[in-house]
Amino acid sequence: MDKLDPILLQEYFSVGYEYYFYNSKLLKKKDPLLFDYIERLVKNDY
Repeated sequence: MDKLDPILLQEYFSVGYEYYFYNSKLLKKKDPLLFDYIERLVKNDY
């Protein structure tokens, strides 16, 4: 079983978080799961 690379995972969320604030429509279109996750984090649903 492969382990997730924490550095790549951090980069993935970091870029997604940046897109959420600057171009949320594009993020929602390209990666709806990440968009929903970040949106819940921002609204403190987690």
